[in-house]
Amino acid sequence: MKKARNRAPREQDGQNDPSLLWVGLPRPLFQITRRCVPTSVRLRFRAAWHTAFLREPTRLMDLMRGIEGWLSDAEAFALYRVARACGAPIVGVEIGSWHGKSSVMIGGAMRDGGGGALYAIDPYEGAGGYSALKVVSQPATDYLDRFQQNIAAAGLGEIVRPMRGYSYDIVKKWTTPTDLLFIDGDHDYGAVRRDFEDWSPHLKPGGITVFHDTNGQFPGPTRLVEEELRRPDWVSVRCVGSLTIARKAASI
Repeated sequence: MKKARNRAPREQDGQNDPSLLWVGLPRPLFQITRRCVPTSVRLRFRAAWHTAFLREPTRLMDLMRGIEGWLSDAEAFALYRVARACGAPIVGVEIGSWHGKSSVMIGGAMRDGGGGALYAIDPYEGAGGYSALKVVSQPATDYLDRFQQNIAAAGLGEIVRPMRGYSYDIVKKWTTPTDLLFIDGDHDYGAVRRDFEDWSPHLKPGGITVFHDTNGQFPGPTRLVEEELRRPDWVSVRCVGSLTIARKAASI
């Protein structure tokens, strides 16, 4: 699959940071902080940290906030930083795109970091964040047009490439080594495990995987990351909000 390169002006200067040191906290420290430090204090510290050391992509953040979905500002910025930590050009896979909230942040980071392609896998039909297969109490709607409109508004049409279908079908023909894998599809434990087992072999050694909704509210992804994202296969495990981020060990 061809890798896209976009020469639009970068919104954030500086070289890509190959480490994840600037993204969130190590999982043990994150868990301790979450239990012991009041939310208001954590938010003030995070805001001060961003002001002092990091520069948010303001336009992307504003666009992201206007897109329907479930992603906090901290999580959105973390996805941006994670994608910038990959060497350009990047091949990224996103499982579960909905209206493009996370796609805009990842695709924008690819553009700002030198180019790449984000393959956004989703059935693009459903309701309330669920695919048509899961919707039983309300009619399913097609939201591919809305997704494409949001991507176009962000100027990312050459980078973000929707792939309509289910991840377990698309992976059967997938052969492209991947730098970044974001798993945010079906949250049932069996489905999350299937996505992980299907797609993580395509992640390059040193590549980065990210899971959404791993803070306990959704048992499936929470259980999966606790079971699988550990040494020696996965290193630099870090958390931001409900995201869990890890780098695939270079020796795998």
